[in-house]
Amino acid sequence: MRNVSEMLGVVVILHLSFIAGSLSARTGLRFSKDPTAYAVFKRWNAKTNGNLTFHFKTDNKNGFLVYEDDKGKCEYIYLSLADGRLRLRLRMGDCDETQTLLVGHNLADGKWHKVIVQRNYKSTTITVDSWTNSTEYKGRGRQTLGVQSDLFIGGIPLYKQFNDFSFPAIFYESIHFNR
Repeated sequence: MRNVSEMLGVVVILHLSFIAGSLSARTGLRFSKDPTAYAVFKRWNAKTNGNLTFHFKTDNKNGFLVYEDDKGKCEYIYLSLADGRLRLRLRMGDCDETQTLLVGHNLADGKWHKVIVQRNYKSTTITVDSWTNSTEYKGRGRQTLGVQSDLFIGGIPLYKQFNDFSFPAIFYESIHFNR
């Protein structure tokens, strides 16, 4: 395991189309080696449909990118790097299943990568560069994503309580993932 000073190697440059369409790959957020670094934006309302676009580059195979939930009930959307691939975890509807998508290869190459997340009711698609993967919610009940929290980028605030999150492991990954 790496020590805290080696964490946070991910540089996330955001072009969040719902927030600030004027950001480009040369402007945005850059995270230092501080394990408490994070950014917060107003909620991404993708209840039924919406697009989230951002760019990132890193040399680390694992890292926290984006998290949003329903303030600790059960629904969330979480994007991270896992072994050099982009991973999306999604729990929605009646929270009877968690969907996980992996896309891309060797994304920890120090080069810029473009990510697009598209929500359309029960369908969620994720694209990184030229790779695409999608999932369709097959659970019971409503087919919407009921997130209500702010959109966390690069980590989460450490002052929040563990049970404030719908995916409690997010607390651990925010601190211990190489970002």
